[in-house]
Amino acid sequence: MRRPSSRRATGCSWRRTTATTTRSSSAPAPSSGPAAPPRRARMRTTPRGCRAPTTRSTSADPPTATLYAATGAINTSDAREKSPLAPLSAAEIAASVALGRRIGTFRFLEAVRRKGAAARLHVGLTVQEAIGVLEAHGLDPFAFGFICHDVLDPDPEASAGTGAGAGDRYGFRSDELLLFLARGFEARLTALEAA
Repeated sequence: MRRPSSRRATGCSWRRTTATTTRSSSAPAPSSGPAAPPRRARMRTTPRGCRAPTTRSTSADPPTATLYAATGAINTSDAREKSPLAPLSAAEIAASVALGRRIGTFRFLEAVRRKGAAARLHVGLTVQEAIGVLEAHGLDPFAFGFICHDVLDPDPEASAGTGAGAGDRYGFRSDELLLFLARGFEARLTALEAA
């Protein structure tokens, strides 16, 4: 089973790497000499605090489809490591409200190719649509950490069936996007309560 790979991402300047895999316990040992111990992924911390496997790959592997975990990820949120919180501007709140109205359903093109009408529905936005909304409100989309544009090692097969460019992919930091949207919801509720 291949381990998750990392990629060169906005805010975390690393190139795609792929960790080594562990040998299945049911796999036969080599015929000569003692069995080699399983190879485990070694992690490194980049200068910007990102964790990435050290083993490099020559191909742009697709991102991990599903991650199973017992609890959610813990994101550092220490006030001693942040600038003072600034309130969202009127333009940012307006963009948040507009984005909330764009939430819809979609199917992944690769799933449609494999499963046809049985492909499952997902709920969300596309980054390209979010970029358009932010720009329409006079904002720079890439000033926000929830907008990510990952530059991958060139590989024509990396985007097969996804509709994405061979050397790049757009993504969200969903936790930050949801907080941005929540501020728009709060603004609408405040306006309704004041009416």
